[in-house]
Amino acid sequence: MAGRNAVAGISEGDLNKIVADVFNTLKPTGIFKLPDRRVEQIGTTISITIDEPPVVDLQDSALREKLETHFKDIFLNDPSIVDRPADRKEAIFNGVADELSKIGFTLRIPKSTIVLTYDPSLGKTHPATTLQCALELIASVTVNTDPPNPSLKVAVHDGNFTSINPPNLVIDSIVNGALLPLAVKLISEVVKPIDIPTLVPLPGFELSIPTVAIQNDRLIAYSALGRVAPEMPPPFEGWPAGAFVGADAALLTAAGNAAIAQINTPRDGFNFGIVSGEVHVNLGPLSNVVIKDNSSGDVSARIAADAGASLTVHTPPLIPNFSLGANIRGIVGATIRATVVNEELILDFQSLDHFDLEPDILGIPDGLEDFIDDLIDPLENALVTSVTNLILAALGDLKIPLLKLPSIRVPVSNGASFQIILKDVQTTELNPVSDSMVVAYGVPAIAP
Repeated sequence: MAGRNAVAGISEGDLNKIVADVFNTLKPTGIFKLPDRRVEQIGTTISITIDEPPVVDLQDSALREKLETHFKDIFLNDPSIVDRPADRKEAIFNGVADELSKIGFTLRIPKSTIVLTYDPSLGKTHPATTLQCALELIASVTVNTDPPNPSLKVAVHDGNFTSINPPNLVIDSIVNGALLPLAVKLISEVVKPIDIPTLVPLPGFELSIPTVAIQNDRLIAYSALGRVAPEMPPPFEGWPAGAFVGADAALLTAAGNAAIAQINTPRDGFNFGIVSGEVHVNLGPLSNVVIKDNSSGDVSARIAADAGASLTVHTPPLIPNFSLGANIRGIVGATIRATVVNEELILDFQSLDHFDLEPDILGIPDGLEDFIDDLIDPLENALVTSVTNLILAALGDLKIPLLKLPSIRVPVSNGASFQIILKDVQTTELNPVSDSMVVAYGVPAIAP
């Protein structure tokens, strides 16, 4: 079974806040006035303007019934389904409704203005009728796999107009029959260009297409390392407010090893008494990665070190110089902190300690053991010190990229757009499934 190595999500409350902000930003452009629609049968032109921000309801208890009703209407007109046995058709309907209800939601527009303009009849002019109505849409999120990094799209399926102040069932019937299909089409066109990012890995490793669900009052997406998508776990009650992304220890390990593999082998000159030469060290792999249970995003890990040295021993006159080799192998302990830099969740090395390095001097010529015997212990200590300094220099400033924070580009018109980003970002440690995760969370807002 694929692991649940990365997660992203957003709460209903924060989703509605940013929807309202987007609505208020776009409203002056006129994008929420739908094109007029003429209904020949009644000689009337209908126009509609959305007056108030939509409200997303991720917990509509009647959603499944609405989805089932909508898709039954579609399937009853599908030749490949209509002739199937009744029990088979019912199973198909229930299967579609079950799946869509996991990723479905209701979008309510509390107030819209409808204007009915009548054609002149027999030389008489009829005044236009202005109505107030509410619009309810049923929709779902789908995973768009076309771009390099999978994203979510919103698909609008159906809806219903209801007149208000005062209610008018006749007008409701006319508007739902004549205008609703156009409204669904036009609203779909407004949301279609918007890519909602889920989990965007930074270079070095691959994440699967996300598994998406709406759980309680949150939209949640999980991905796994590799290509096999994970199963959705039971709902977790402890998610932070706002929008968030998170990574488990397996992803931290994969990202850390990908970053360490890019380090050019650190080298440095070595001079100690009568010995000179060069020291180098190869680092990795990263192992024993543990996310600390301290709510700060701290991580402990171990890093393997495999160092070597090419040395020359400078002897007194009349004795030829000779060469030595050395291996210095061992493990280094590290404390790493998850933090956010330039809209990326990264790991930043905080400290390196517990240097457990074992040196081994190689190639002492026969007959010269006594000559350098007193030099061996201090030479080994000097080599360990040199290797330690190389490791500190290589890892001290290393930043390990994990995930991009979600940002959404909202197109306006003529190629213009604006960005929704996270602000006031913090990191924490959570246990949504069975393993700990480092989670970065913040408040969605329109970028200044």
